[in-house]
Formats: sequence, structure tokens, C-alpha cells
Amino acid sequence: VDGYQALSDLERTQIEHTIEDDLVVHLYQSTRSGTAVAVFVSMVVFALFYRTASFGILIAWFIGFNLTLLLVFLLDLAYRKFGSNSKLNNRQWGLIYAGLIVVCTMFWGASFFLDSMQDPTHQFLSLPVLCMAASSFSTITVGMFRLCIISTGCILLPTATWFLMQTSYHRLGGIFIVLYFVFLLTMNRRSTEWLIHSLKL
Repeated sequence: VDGYQALSDLERTQIEHTIEDDLVVHLYQSTRSGTAVAVFVSMVVFALFYRTASFGILIAWFIGFNLTLLLVFLLDLAYRKFGSNSKLNNRQWGLIYAGLIVVCTMFWGASFFLDSMQDPTHQFLSLPVLCMAASSFSTITVGMFRLCIISTGCILLPTATWFLMQTSYHRLGGIFIVLYFVFLLTMNRRSTEWLIHSLKL
């Protein structure tokens, strides 16, 4: 690190651009496995809320979410084929990807509210699904801490807010979600610092 600080401003800028490019590459590397898992989990959500959610809203959520995943997959294909030869630089590729990630996580955050009957059993069954989704996005976004805050926040905070506004044992669920959110951010922050440090070596 001391050697990095001793570099000239131009050299530091070049290193920072290289690190930024490497972080975008790292972000895209987990696309295919993450997309496949997300499609499967969306089917689990569909089955979970099939009897309690409005069918039209559930179908709209399912189609919208998977269309977003399709866009992510197609973006990954385009990046792998044209990334280094396109007019877009890595920062722009990263911003497009980040935008689609945020849309995906907004769908995840909305999935908790698909249950029109507000059935407590379904609500608590959906919590592990949301926590797994948040954990996945926290892992995918290692190296981009701000994107982690936004993506995991879109998944967990709407549900946490709903639980905290209720009475009795629901508030315990809300407190757990907030603590889990903080835990994911802490782990992502440490992993991000380690990754950036390793790229500087």
C-alpha cells in the first residue's frame, strides 16, 4: 500500500482505472450461475404464492422478473463478445449491469407483498427466500459496495419496514431482517476491501 501511495498521480489514476475494469469483469463472471439460480427461485416464489396471491399480479411479477433476468443474460453475452471492442468502456458496461441488478432486486423486494391474504405462514416462509436472494446479491456485488447497499436494501428493507410497523412477534422479524442487512453489508465491505487490496498487488 505504501508503494501505491508513493506513485505519481498519473500512475495512481491508471491503477485505479485498471482496478475498476477488473471489478466490472468480476461482476460479470457470476452472471450465468446467478441467473440460473434466480430463475429457479422465482419458480419457488410462484409456487409459494400461487394460492394466496392475485393470479394476475403474480403472473406479472413472474414475467417481469424473468424478462429482467433475460436482459441480464443477454447483456452478459454481449459483454463477453463485444466488451473489449465496443464503443462502451468498462465503466459504462458496469453501470448498465448495475441498473439491471437494481431492477431485479426491486422485484425481489416486491415479492413479499404478493400475498393478498397476508397469511402469516406464507410471510415467514418467504423470509428465507428473501434472505437467500439478498445473500446472493451481496456476494455478486463484492467489489462494488454501493451497489450492494442498494441491491440488498431493495430486497430486505421494504419487508423489514412492514414487519416493524406491525405488532407483537412481527417486530422481531423486522429486527432480525435489519440485523441481517447490516451483517451482509459488513461482510461485503470487508470482502470488497480485500479484493481491491489484492488487485493493487
